Amino acid sequence: MNNNQNIDAVKAAIAEGAELNRKDKSSGHTPILGAMLRGKTRIFTYLLDVEGVDATIGDPNGYTPAHGAAYQGRPGVMQMLIDHGIDVNDPHDDGYVPLIRTCWGVSESHFKTFKVLVDHGVDPFIRGFDEERKTCLDMCENDWIKDYFTNLEEKVEAEAETDPEAETDPEPEPEL
Repeated sequence: MNNNQNIDAVKAAIAEGAELNRKDKSSGHTPILGAMLRGKTRIFTYLLDVEGVDATIGDPNGYTPAHGAAYQGRPGVMQMLIDHGIDVNDPHDDGYVPLIRTCWGVSESHFKTFKVLVDHGVDPFIRGFDEERKTCLDMCENDWIKDYFTNLEEKVEAEAETDPEAETDPEPEPEL
């Protein structure tokens, strides 16, 4: 079945009244989550624009499309979720936000997904909400992301050396 037939089948199912947010009995995935996890980007994109589709519903373990896109390193999907107003700082029950999941992957696509999140304003130093409270860098397996942090650290140090206002001010003297 080619991509157009897949989209046509989805459109036909919707026209026949398919439940847009119903979880599959065997996988527990909603149609949009299943499309994202299987790399069916055209179907995912189509469903994201269908009124009534909820891209925040997770699987039985609570993993949402944002967590899946981060874990699988799908920068385009992450950008689409952001563009549709999905909260990409929403922690999973395990305490980790999507940005931290990008740091577990070793591919360049994981780095690109990390950058999409950081460019959106997600704090690269955000800590997990679990007991250990580790950052992305603490758990990083990705050389591109490690380089990002190294370059960031070097940039901050260089700015501190050239900008006297970047240095911390001394403690103010107490008033008498």
